Amino acid sequence: MSCFKFLKMMMFCCNCIVFLGGSAILGVGVWVKVDGGSFLDILAKLAPQLKQLVNVGYLCIAIGAFLVLIGFLGCYGAVKENKCMLMIFFIIVLLIFIAQIAGAVVILAFSGLADIFITYIRIWAVKSIKDEYGDSSDITTLWDTVMNEFKCCGFNDFDDFTNSPFYNNSLNKYPKHCCKSQSNCFGGDINHSVMGCYNSLLDFLKTNTKILGIVALGICVLEFQCCGLNNYTDFIQSSYHKLKGRLYPKSCCHDPSSPHCDGFDTSDATIYPKGCFNAVITMIKKNSAVISGVAVGIAIIEMLAMVISLTLFINLFRIT
Repeated sequence: MSCFKFLKMMMFCCNCIVFLGGSAILGVGVWVKVDGGSFLDILAKLAPQLKQLVNVGYLCIAIGAFLVLIGFLGCYGAVKENKCMLMIFFIIVLLIFIAQIAGAVVILAFSGLADIFITYIRIWAVKSIKDEYGDSSDITTLWDTVMNEFKCCGFNDFDDFTNSPFYNNSLNKYPKHCCKSQSNCFGGDINHSVMGCYNSLLDFLKTNTKILGIVALGICVLEFQCCGLNNYTDFIQSSYHKLKGRLYPKSCCHDPSSPHCDGFDTSDATIYPKGCFNAVITMIKKNSAVISGVAVGIAIIEMLAMVISLTLFINLFRIT
């Protein structure tokens, strides 16, 4: 029984700390959204480097509320010996644990994962053209549709079609998408200005992902001190630009309260010059081991929390 009481005390104390920490974060988030000016004045005196907190008030509210919920479930479940709350606490922590382990694995593999994936796609795409374009109706229709939609030629360029079934069966012709002439498309008729479909797809994504970028970048800017996906020009002609009349949001500025942060001053002294995509990728590659180590450390703590909550849950069943 003494061991049971010790576990109860540990469960209560640890979750009390989580509850208080979550309450503090929640309070900061509410303060920022209700009276950001006074919060910014105090923060400027105590920790000027944290001024960007004013841009993530809602994120602080969400994180704080979640921690308060977790802390409450753990504290109340332990003190009142409530089996239902202890089981809910266990399930939530288990889900977080699984997500963090998956995230740690992905981060460790991230530096090479994208290159491996792109290389695999490239090999498959070129092989499908070399072996089946002009022979398989499905593959031929697929590539014709892609090339017609993106105004491109092959995966890399026109040379992908050399020695393909289409090339061999049509007296060394290339698809019409690769040439200036739509009737006869031989090697001398190739339009070298037509990009490969891989590069064409990248251009398409860069052109049509600004809205998603704007939503995500507001969160990224606090940690990575960046602006836009590539730079501030990503916001030009966006919905934000048309609605607010500014070239960039205040989150792009070194000091959002500065008079120079007027939405038009694009000097490096006023706004962050680097884009968030490169900043995030660089940070992950540079600190992948540290990030994974922290995640594993947190995972160990979560495992202890799960063990304690499950032990209390089982002992309560035995007592009752």
